[in-house]
Amino acid sequence: MLAPALGHVATVTTNDEGYFEIHGLELGTATLRLQAEGFASRDLYVEVPAIQGVDVGVVELSRGRRVTVRSDVNAGLVVLDVGRTGLSHDRLNGKLIEGRAEFTAVPEERFDVLVYLDGDPVCEKHEEDTEGDEVITCNHSAARVSGLVTRGDQPGDGILVWKRVNEPDLPGGFVRHRSGPFTRTEELALTRSVELTVPLGSDGSYRLESVLPGEWEVIWAPVSGGIQDARSVTVPKAREAVLDFRYDSLSIAGRVVNPDGQPVALASVTAFPSRRTVGTNRDGRFEILGLEPGVHQLRARFRHSHSALVDAESSDWGNHEFVQLILEDRPHAGELEIVLRGSDSGFCFVEMDSALQKIVQINAGVARVTPAPPLPNRLRLACLTDGRWILDGWRDLRTALDRGIEFNPLDSTSSITLVGEASSAKVEIIGPGGWDLGWLRLWFNGVSAFSVGETVPNLPVGEYTVRFQNQARTLWTERRRATRVEVEDL
Repeated sequence: MLAPALGHVATVTTNDEGYFEIHGLELGTATLRLQAEGFASRDLYVEVPAIQGVDVGVVELSRGRRVTVRSDVNAGLVVLDVGRTGLSHDRLNGKLIEGRAEFTAVPEERFDVLVYLDGDPVCEKHEEDTEGDEVITCNHSAARVSGLVTRGDQPGDGILVWKRVNEPDLPGGFVRHRSGPFTRTEELALTRSVELTVPLGSDGSYRLESVLPGEWEVIWAPVSGGIQDARSVTVPKAREAVLDFRYDSLSIAGRVVNPDGQPVALASVTAFPSRRTVGTNRDGRFEILGLEPGVHQLRARFRHSHSALVDAESSDWGNHEFVQLILEDRPHAGELEIVLRGSDSGFCFVEMDSALQKIVQINAGVARVTPAPPLPNRLRLACLTDGRWILDGWRDLRTALDRGIEFNPLDSTSSITLVGEASSAKVEIIGPGGWDLGWLRLWFNGVSAFSVGETVPNLPVGEYTVRFQNQARTLWTERRRATRVEVEDL
């Protein structure tokens, strides 16, 4: 996915008869993008073998379709995110002239429309139809958002960072992507993932001129240190919105230093048992807000070092004890703690690269497992809790032992629906982390294969591969949506 942005692209042009050959591809799956002036681009996915070449045969290009975007924004930029990948090389850019932008040779796929005014996104539309010409109206719908940040009865200082929820974290900026003499996109590639930063005034106030409606995560970074955990907010479909952020006055403050007594910036500090985590500023200072009254245990971490657990009592702002946490190289704990926020019961399947496999029970949202020595290097997890799936990829075991692992099962809101006439076909679904869902379901008292007419609910958003009758379909699920997969007979 990142190959075009990183420049890992080989290009050739066809001869007068339309033939081409391309050499030097790495083994495995390669994506071939075919582009020609006046035609919609087309992607082919090819398995490159170790010895012989691959003949992809005759590839027919389509003239595509025409998409017209109308807006009450007279002069701005329109971006069609074809396939909803969020990648710059899948975007078609056009300018609004008197509120109208025309696109030709658009691939027959679903797409998103984004309208920008003076560099700020002001409208977003999702188009599901994959065929035929379209006329899309995308009027200014962004809100002007203002509000206050307070800590107890005192105004906050520092900055607020806003980030769209469930957007792909992909590179943006200036990317050149050409295939022979043709250019798919302009050099300007606006990233779909929107992040906004706004400073706080002396009274704790802030103001953002253009925020798209929907769900956002907001992080407060006060001047005193301690980047606070993200808060979820919903921006309404309105021209004006007021959203305040209030933080309790009870807190614990301190500083993280190395063994030589020098402050450590960007270290993480976690309070137990709440597991509330903040970061240090450039002076190594932190402050953890929103704690319950009483004694908490603090631990600092930075790269491969961490501090001992230190007891500290939360108190009112300006009247609390200053805690110093000293980073040291310490041996890792032997027990892995897996926290599933908001869940109650279920099971986690733990697989390690030493071939060790375990199923552990979830009790009150926590599962624990103690790997037997000698410790392997990596592990991956798949959990089924309260009917929701968690599918995690490979991660470093020692880091997991040190920091623990935390998931939010409520993020698993996508689903896959199998439709078609091939009622006898046995379907295999491979999810994020390389997990075989049928194989997992067998462990959790289910059947190993899926069939037409079945819906697999409560999946994490991500890339899935659906296989049946020597065919394979790759898809990306979306939050709170069911992705339909057509299962066909050969």
